Amino acid sequence: MPQSYFNDCFDNIIKPHFHFMTTEDVSRLYAYRSIEKKWAGNRRPCGMSSKTHLRPKMRSGIMFQKKMCKTNAENRKKQTVPHTGGSKPNSRRRAEMFAETGRRPGRAQLYLATHKKQDGSYVNEEAKEICEKIQLATSQSTMDESEISPNDAVGKVLGKEHSGRVRCFGLGATPSTHFKQTKPRVGGIRIPSNDAGCSSFGCQDKYDKLLNTLKAYMIMKEGSIPEQFAGIFGSPPITPSDADSS
Repeated sequence: MPQSYFNDCFDNIIKPHFHFMTTEDVSRLYAYRSIEKKWAGNRRPCGMSSKTHLRPKMRSGIMFQKKMCKTNAENRKKQTVPHTGGSKPNSRRRAEMFAETGRRPGRAQLYLATHKKQDGSYVNEEAKEICEKIQLATSQSTMDESEISPNDAVGKVLGKEHSGRVRCFGLGATPSTHFKQTKPRVGGIRIPSNDAGCSSFGCQDKYDKLLNTLKAYMIMKEGSIPEQFAGIFGSPPITPSDADSS
């Protein structure tokens, strides 16, 4: 890259948009070398035309795209319950439903909205059966269905989520990031429940040690485990003599 062209790009494009925590000379040299490195990895060999240089990359990109299209088509054939959501992200759909009704839609409302056609009919009989079960579970629910939970109507009807997805939330959503973990409190300390990410041996071991520490602390302060906390420890109230013998 000609030095004069780089200086013009740095002064008019890079410099106005970035704040460098060093001198301008060092920043200019860093930017130049970074561009030089990227350019070296993609420039065409000497004597080779642009078309000859780019043709293999274009062919590789086209073949990859065709392979992806074929894979996606095969996956769509395996989908027994298609949705009518189209390309609209569910985050935008939730915002539109909230603006229209004034209430936050839960997963049940999103599932029902994306499995019906414009005339109100279901996409197929299987989708109709699932939607009717979700509607029944919603009507019988005692929890706030606008809260995203593994125990909401969708979770009860369709079962446990895969570790890498959350139904009705699109790409990137996972149970660990979207489901609120239930953590009981004892003396202001939050205790992770057994089903809140403690499936591994290491986490379960830490959980057991924390419970034992809390037991000892309560016995030291109160003389025994109060009845209201006995259920947390999965045992009857513990007295100091019990703790000494364990």
